Amino acid sequence: MTPSPLISVLLLLVVGLAVYCYWYVRKFLTRIRRSREITEHTTPFSRPLTGAAMQVLFMGDSTAVGVGASEGLHTTAGRFSAAYPEASILNVGKSGSRLADLASFPPPALLNGQYDLIIAQIGANDILRLTPLASAEESLRQIIRQALKHTKKLVLLHGGNVGSADIIPWVFRGLFSRRTRAFRDLYTRVCTEEGAHYVDMYTSLKDFPSIRNGVSTYSKDSFHPSDEGYAIWFELIQEVLNMTA
Repeated sequence: MTPSPLISVLLLLVVGLAVYCYWYVRKFLTRIRRSREITEHTTPFSRPLTGAAMQVLFMGDSTAVGVGASEGLHTTAGRFSAAYPEASILNVGKSGSRLADLASFPPPALLNGQYDLIIAQIGANDILRLTPLASAEESLRQIIRQALKHTKKLVLLHGGNVGSADIIPWVFRGLFSRRTRAFRDLYTRVCTEEGAHYVDMYTSLKDFPSIRNGVSTYSKDSFHPSDEGYAIWFELIQEVLNMTA
């Protein structure tokens, strides 16, 4: 018996959907593997200078480490070193860190030093891993209060809209965009109340550009920034530093 046209169409749709899902899962797993590979081969950029006029500490997650950049000079810390040649830079970023990690286990370099500026790139993993907002707020306040014992100027950022990253499946992009907005609101309020400075990348770049100056702003894992992506990050950090000078 010949199947009806409707059944034939439905079968084609099912087969097409199955092929698409298989392709998408393979693509997603490849990007995850690439992310792990570049994370394993990336070390934080530091530039210690004896007798420097400015002491700066970078801390946080893989974006503080600079995962995705081709070399350390193209990370946020590396670009800071070019803009501020007089600064001694120590970077204690650790890939995979969440707010609770930095709050519960502050790096010894923070606890044992005094800095003219601390830049904390932390929070993207909390957005991704669905950390409850109440827990995130508690950890964020703890980080800020601890850091302000060791600096007069603290700048925080968690990155841009996680939902716009190419690696995020389209069915989840709305969820992670909403979570990014919630964290934007949280950081804005808590930083204002606690006396820290927040780099609001979500408002500045709701949809992070995938291409700028003819090159991709994402690294080969389609999640971390590329050299050009970190250039955008540093430009926004610099704006906040200029406004709070």
